[in-house]
Amino acid sequence: MGLRTVRFAGVLLQCSLACAQLSSTILEYAAPTPSGGPQYITAGPDGNLWFTESSAGKIGRITTGGSVVEYPVSASSGPAAITAGPDNALWFTESGANKIGRITTTGAVLEYGVPTSASRPTGIALGPDGAIWFTEASASKIGRITTGGGIAEYATPTPGSSPLDITTGSDGALWFTESSAHKVGRVTTAGRITEFSLSGASGTPWRISKGPDGAIWFTDNGGGKIGRITATGVVFEYATPSPSSRPTGITAGNDGAVWFTEAGTNNLARATTDGVISEYSLPTVASGPAGITTGPDGNLWLVEQSAGKVAVRATSSGIFPPKINTDGIVPIYSSSPVIQPGSWVSIFGTALATTAATWHGEFPTSLGGTSVTVNGRPAYLWFVSDGQINMQAPDDTATGTVGVVVSTPKGTTGTTVTLAQFGPSFSRVDGTHVAGIIPRQDGSGVYGGGSYDILGPAGNALGYTTVPARPGDTVELFGVGFGPTDPTVLAGQPFSGAAPAINPITVSIGDLGIRPDFAGMSESGVFQMNIVIPPSVGTGDVLIQATVGGVQTPAGTSISLQ
Repeated sequence: MGLRTVRFAGVLLQCSLACAQLSSTILEYAAPTPSGGPQYITAGPDGNLWFTESSAGKIGRITTGGSVVEYPVSASSGPAAITAGPDNALWFTESGANKIGRITTTGAVLEYGVPTSASRPTGIALGPDGAIWFTEASASKIGRITTGGGIAEYATPTPGSSPLDITTGSDGALWFTESSAHKVGRVTTAGRITEFSLSGASGTPWRISKGPDGAIWFTDNGGGKIGRITATGVVFEYATPSPSSRPTGITAGNDGAVWFTEAGTNNLARATTDGVISEYSLPTVASGPAGITTGPDGNLWLVEQSAGKVAVRATSSGIFPPKINTDGIVPIYSSSPVIQPGSWVSIFGTALATTAATWHGEFPTSLGGTSVTVNGRPAYLWFVSDGQINMQAPDDTATGTVGVVVSTPKGTTGTTVTLAQFGPSFSRVDGTHVAGIIPRQDGSGVYGGGSYDILGPAGNALGYTTVPARPGDTVELFGVGFGPTDPTVLAGQPFSGAAPAINPITVSIGDLGIRPDFAGMSESGVFQMNIVIPPSVGTGDVLIQATVGGVQTPAGTSISLQ
């Protein structure tokens, strides 16, 4: 086998790393009430996080270790926003009941009615004067309540402004959003209100927070932007990568940046104070990320309104211990729960490494401070990152359930996996197409100085040039886990050559069975199958599977033909 194929197989292994290098450590914890509709979250005086569950009429508390309890208010109370008060209690708005609530850290609740009926109290914040300030979205007023329950109200200059959220600024005043008026307001502790207009009538200022730079930052839910307003009312707006992102909650991180949620694109996002935005997808699809805050542990905590969950992301000052996902150990490019000794394997989880690192071909047993053992034997690491490890399992004669342990500088985690003689899986250049090349004896190929084409759909749909195979073409396909070879290829050692598989391997393209001209290991842990595409096998993306020792590769892989 030539170096051409060895290099390509190496690229395949590395292709699966791109997303992992961009991943972020995000853990999710389900609230006891799945349909509770959590909206806001804040750090409490007791070292825990507290959140509202609007649909359930409850207040939730979650420890930094992920233990959740709920305290009922009333079914129709509609708890909205929540903040820590000056009295070692939490204060919250009840949009449905038109009340302001107070809950102690032991769960005792008091309620105070708002003087204006049907005012829909929404946002809430501790003011610089030691009172609690809140918005009245339907009454277009700002409210103030003392710890003794005395309430004052101040109307906004713009009728129908729909004030939503409120925060304390660095200037001794409070700042709030006016979603219907497309404005940001400022109220002094004496109740004097000033309004600042946003550019463009489509803006919908939503939630608001003091930033790490002393300015006020807010989300523009309708405009797909986040905004920054100075104490003198100068407004800057920064567009998110997607106009449909629907930015929602916002808070200052402890890393000097602003963090916010994107309900429309299901992201957690970060903005530097000069407006450079990066995004991190959340594990649960369509989770409805809403409120966000910095926790007492230095991590970012957010609620997922649609999913009924609380999520946490580790920041530079808050690092989780490692955790392997359920069913998170699979042959590379596969979802099978069975792996073969000596085969390439992926481990998925969180905090699996403190930094991303890639080997230099030396088969290390420790990489970037991370190490893995399978059945007590050290594995050989190709790549490690926060969310993924690619490794070669060590040689072993054992079969059945064995232990897998991942060790990092921040801790150790373990689970089990099934070892078997066969764990076959085709490598894939994306989520569907089998990895392979088409040798070109006439020098007409795109790669390797004309010596081969990469197999795939015609054109550049995969981000680089690929070519479908024609009847009569010889293709070289790649995979892992197709059983023992003769000679034996040892794990943890370089190999380049041809070691045929001991057990017969058959390949099925559509309904047609094909016996490869060669099937065996071409480098350490990587199998190669050479087949000639027969006539009348179909065109387009045709399903392909291989069988060895009675075990099939996972379904859903296709080969591009023309």
